[in-house]
Amino acid sequence: MTLIIDAPTKPRVKRWTKSEYLDLVERGAFRKQRVFLHRGELIEAPPMGALHAFGISNIDDWFHDTFRPQFRLRIQMPFDAVGESTPEPDCVVVTHEQMGRLPHPNQAELLIEVSDSSIEKDHDLALDYAASHVLDYWILNVRDRQLEVYRDPIADPGSPTGFRYESHRVFVEGESVSPLARPDASVTVAALLKTT
Repeated sequence: MTLIIDAPTKPRVKRWTKSEYLDLVERGAFRKQRVFLHRGELIEAPPMGALHAFGISNIDDWFHDTFRPQFRLRIQMPFDAVGESTPEPDCVVVTHEQMGRLPHPNQAELLIEVSDSSIEKDHDLALDYAASHVLDYWILNVRDRQLEVYRDPIADPGSPTGFRYESHRVFVEGESVSPLARPDASVTVAALLKTT
């Protein structure tokens, strides 16, 4: 008798779907971990440093003076990006309607990542936010003390998400910028970077 042995299966990376990930979140699988789904992969977020915390606090202060009561602010909460991504951006300005959307908002008036050790990932996330048609994406780079502003999402077949931002400008501490949702209200980069 001849023994027939199937060829061994090679190990492979498990790609997660958004529905699988959200189901595990609802079941409490990641309760003690800071993770998010990015293009089918689970990404573990590093612990928050002091500069990162100051940045979020400064954005929160500015938000209350600038956007209330017309808009709501979500801090480190899931955003329903297109594809198999559910990032948890540091600050997202949304409409009241989007605030109540289930499972999570999928549109933003302004989305801000505060970048300390995560600058490469935040640059990569720009492609996901462009694909989700976020018109105004900012990266507050607390290490280099600057604000990167991305606008005008356009189709780009060479991008992993099929989109990228056409406009990218870097603002430094002596400059100010206005969000698209409130062009009459500006904020200085220094105000977003302050540590007192």
